[in-house]
Amino acid sequence: MAAGVTDRLWSVEDLVVLWEAYEQRGRKSGVRHRRIQMPEGLFQPLHLLLIAIIGFVVLAPFWQIFKKAGFSPWLSLLTMIPLAGLFVLYYVAFARWPEKRK
Repeated sequence: MAAGVTDRLWSVEDLVVLWEAYEQRGRKSGVRHRRIQMPEGLFQPLHLLLIAIIGFVVLAPFWQIFKKAGFSPWLSLLTMIPLAGLFVLYYVAFARWPEKRK
């Protein structure tokens, strides 16, 4: 047979029994799973700074594109909202541009 393929059909009950046996084996061996907690206060300012830098890198080109096309540059803020950004890009792509209206 190919690797990982067996001729046995597993039922949910079989899987539950195997899982319970696995959990019991872990308790008997004394292995305890602990979550490693990162100190929140240490990385929070760095995290906020990184988000601000990435936000600026993403927003700056959209700000310039909307301003040069004659739209309000504030539309670039909507590009940070996942679905709203897609709608804004479609609106700008298919709307009559204010620069061409003159």
